[in-house]
Amino acid sequence: MPSESAPSSGNAKGALPTEAELTALAALIGSQSDEQADKDLPQLLAQLDRADSVARSMESKLDLLLAQLDGMVEGLESEQLEQSISEHVEAKADVERAGDVASRKQQSDE
Repeated sequence: MPSESAPSSGNAKGALPTEAELTALAALIGSQSDEQADKDLPQLLAQLDRADSVARSMESKLDLLLAQLDGMVEGLESEQLEQSISEHVEAKADVERAGDVASRKQQSDE
C-alpha cells in the first residue's frame, strides 16, 4: 500500500506535480527496453506513489469543500423555510384582521 508521506520532490504536500515531473513520468512510461524499464521501476513507483499522495490529498480537500457546501445549502433552505412560514403566518393574520374589520364595519352599518 502506498505511503501517505509528503512527496519527496520540492512540492509541498498536496501540491500538483510540476511540468518537469509530469514530463519525466511520461518519459518513463513511454517506450523503453525491458532492461531499462526494470532499472527505472523504483523511480517510476516513487513517482506514482507521490501522484497517489497528491490525488488523495486533493480528494480529501474536495470532500471537505463538498461538506461545507452541503452545510451552506442546508442553512439556506432552512432560512427560506422559516421565512416562508413567517410570511404565511403574517398573511393569515392580515386576512383575519381584514375579516375582523369587515365584520365590525358590517355590524356598525346594521
